[in-house]
Amino acid sequence: SEEFMERYFAGDEFSVGEIRAAMKTNVNDGSIIPVSMGSSIELRNIHNLMNDIVELFPSPDKKKCAGINMKTNEIFEGDYNFATSKSAYVFKTIADPFIGKYSLIKVNSGVLKADDVLYNQHKDVEEKIGKLYVLRGNKPEEVTELHAGDIGALAKLTKAATTDSLSTKANPILYIRTQIS
Repeated sequence: SEEFMERYFAGDEFSVGEIRAAMKTNVNDGSIIPVSMGSSIELRNIHNLMNDIVELFPSPDKKKCAGINMKTNEIFEGDYNFATSKSAYVFKTIADPFIGKYSLIKVNSGVLKADDVLYNQHKDVEEKIGKLYVLRGNKPEEVTELHAGDIGALAKLTKAATTDSLSTKANPILYIRTQIS
């Protein structure tokens, strides 16, 4: 801020609290991106990284997530709300030699449960979800449900691909596709 710049050039020193508050503001508005150095093998700086994530990064309940409802052609405000219609975005696809293809998803609204049927707006097909997983390192752990804001994995979706939007057929939601190069 201009006030901090004037204080800096005047030779004032800043407290740690002032620096952290300014960093939080700048991270939230996207004007700075913090970079941390460390080693997970030697457990160096991991504690500082975790503190920075908790203190500086915005809470998911403060973030917005919007798509387009393809039936009504209106903006769908998912906003990681559990109470709204189910929707998710496939952000990555990986292959496991034992299980097969995993579609990594971010649940944008609602609660996904095992055996739900999701509609893929991009491919115009419905697919039944078998099991839901959360990846811990390279090990999949089966879970009964994924809530809005969760990152999870769906196994054996035959038609889904990276950047596809998944929702219910009654409320088809389309999210903007990420450019892959």
